[in-house]
Amino acid sequence: MNTTPGIVWPQRGKAVYQEDLDFEQVSKDDAIVNRTADHYSHGVQFGGEVTIAGAGLISVGPTLAYDIDGKRIHHPSSQSVIVPDGSWIVALRHEWSMSDGVDPDLSGTSVQYRNDSYVIVLRAAAQPGDIPLWSVTFAAGVGTLGADLRSLRSMTIAGGLDVGGKIRAYGGIEVFGSMTSIETVNQQIKDAVIDLNHGETGAGVSLGYAGLRVMRGSLPAQRLVFDEAVDRFRAGVEGSEELIALLSEVFTQAQINAFFSGEAGGKKLVDWANVINKPASTTIGRLGIYIEPTSPAGVLYFGGTYPSRAAYAGLWDWVSARPSLIDDANKAKFGTGDGATTFRLPDWRGLGVRGAGASGAFLKANGSYYDGGLLMGVILDQLLSHRHQIFSANGPSGGSTTAATFAISSPGGTWADWSISGPTALSSGIRTGDETRGATVGIHWGISYE
Repeated sequence: MNTTPGIVWPQRGKAVYQEDLDFEQVSKDDAIVNRTADHYSHGVQFGGEVTIAGAGLISVGPTLAYDIDGKRIHHPSSQSVIVPDGSWIVALRHEWSMSDGVDPDLSGTSVQYRNDSYVIVLRAAAQPGDIPLWSVTFAAGVGTLGADLRSLRSMTIAGGLDVGGKIRAYGGIEVFGSMTSIETVNQQIKDAVIDLNHGETGAGVSLGYAGLRVMRGSLPAQRLVFDEAVDRFRAGVEGSEELIALLSEVFTQAQINAFFSGEAGGKKLVDWANVINKPASTTIGRLGIYIEPTSPAGVLYFGGTYPSRAAYAGLWDWVSARPSLIDDANKAKFGTGDGATTFRLPDWRGLGVRGAGASGAFLKANGSYYDGGLLMGVILDQLLSHRHQIFSANGPSGGSTTAATFAISSPGGTWADWSISGPTALSSGIRTGDETRGATVGIHWGISYE
């Protein structure tokens, strides 16, 4: 039974001419090619790698391809293909390999046999029938690979596909239809991304049409879907999906307490994505006392240094939002640094701290309220204004008294020598220096930058 186009061979008495044989052969060739082309495009089936092999040389790896006429091109591999200087397209092309057939009567008129073969060509521009692989450029023998020009074969299936083994795709698989079913024990997808709603040019994803559904028999289905209205993913029972929180989000202590304690119904993790006006960070700008010689992670010491605005962008943003804390002339405050890439940290080394502003509760000795001055303002050392009393007393020249006295002898007399002394019980081991201070301990002031 004939299954391809061609001639109907006569059973007896009718001549068959060369033209008939040509029609028979061409018809069958076309039928075979068309039946393949209905499902597969031309191009590279696999392989086609091109590498620079040396000065003026390339190597072409194993390749299987089909040209636009359906001819098969099987190239095992080629090493050290010579390439002249210039820019070229490296391509494979089908070529017939001719050989003599048998000559049983030794007439010398045997037919020729032809078999599939190939040739590697270098083109300035691809020609019909070429299978382009890569572009290369050589200058003074030095080669550079250009673009990958391989077009992988694709497969078109209009109806159903029933495969008992594996389906392997080196290119893309496109399935068009209202429903595609895959029944298997396990699906393994390696080093790939699944595009949902592929081809969408802008916003407009409908809830439920870009996501994944897990069917559970008689139980409610679970879905992971994208909600275009809030530009976020939802997950949960189908029809009641809840917004999914991101790891980068920060939540209030009250929300955290509610989650762990169950207060106010207990917030679920997915609910936390609904928090509005969440702070970017809860610790940037927080001051602390530290005793490490160098600042710990996340902290910068107030030592008058000039950190990078880019490296500590969060802290610089925090400072910039508080212009009252910036004063280039006051080194106890932040400074603008070089005005472009750095900023200055306060220098609080050697300074104590005091509550800013005037007290409304505590009075000083003179009856006024204590005043710590402006925020981040420095109050230099000073001694409280006071006075000492000196008593005078008469006594013999060269005498002494236990009272602190100073006197001049009687009018018209001469200076008298006196010693001034007092009790020493309260001033044993007295310490003197260049400032008046209380007892202190050295620490580092630091600020959190993350």
